[in-house]
Amino acid sequence: MPARFALVSPSLWAALLAGLLLPWLSACGGGGGSPTEPPAAAAPAEVLNGISVPLAPDPVANAATVAGVDSNANALRDDVERELAMAATSPAVYTHSVALAKAQQAVITSAPSTREAAMARIKAVVCALQGDDTLGTAPVDGLAVLLNTEARRAAFTAAGTLAGEMSSDELGACN
Repeated sequence: MPARFALVSPSLWAALLAGLLLPWLSACGGGGGSPTEPPAAAAPAEVLNGISVPLAPDPVANAATVAGVDSNANALRDDVERELAMAATSPAVYTHSVALAKAQQAVITSAPSTREAAMARIKAVVCALQGDDTLGTAPVDGLAVLLNTEARRAAFTAAGTLAGEMSSDELGACN
């Protein structure tokens, strides 16, 4: 089975993102429940590489929409969580990788309507790439799995077209 992920240093990721991916990245809106809503029932899970992840989703249902299957409602497709868990070298790297993948998935799951919205999504990805520099290792790159259907690739490209090229000054600093 070919490797789907690679460990990439944060500085290399930032250079790749700035040089190759920024023109294609974009925005999405966040979701949030009402504080009065009852908590959702826990989704069934299994342990992979010492990390609890959702069960494998049905491939047909998962590919049916750009958002895919997210049984634990954590803003990341179940198949991506599973792949990241299998590739992560530690729980801390997994956590950093999930943060990055969530920011990347947000780019493809919601079409921005303004350049400013697209830039906000790009900034979220850039900041997630930086993550916690004290780990000493880079996050696992899950973009290939995230963009595993034509519809997902098209959404990613469309969002990037809206964002266009931008400078790091336009993005601003991460908080």
